[in-house]
Amino acid sequence: MNSAQKKQEYKYTDARIKANKKYANSRWRPNIFIDVDKRETIETWLNNHGYKSLNEYVIDCLKRDEII
Repeated sequence: MNSAQKKQEYKYTDARIKANKKYANSRWRPNIFIDVDKRETIETWLNNHGYKSLNEYVIDCLKRDEII
C-alpha cells in the first residue's frame, strides 16, 4: 500500500478538522511572482546572509520597517 492510499484511508476527527481549519485561517499566504531565472540568485543571497527562507527574509524586512 503506498502513502497516497494510506492518506485516503485515514479519517480525521471533527476536532482535528476544526483545529486544522482554525490554524489555516490564522495565516495570510500572499502570492508573489518572481521570474524563475532569478531563483538561484535570490536563494544564494538569502543563504549567504543567514536566512533560511524567503519568508523569513520578508518577515525580517517588515519588522525592520516597523510594520509588524
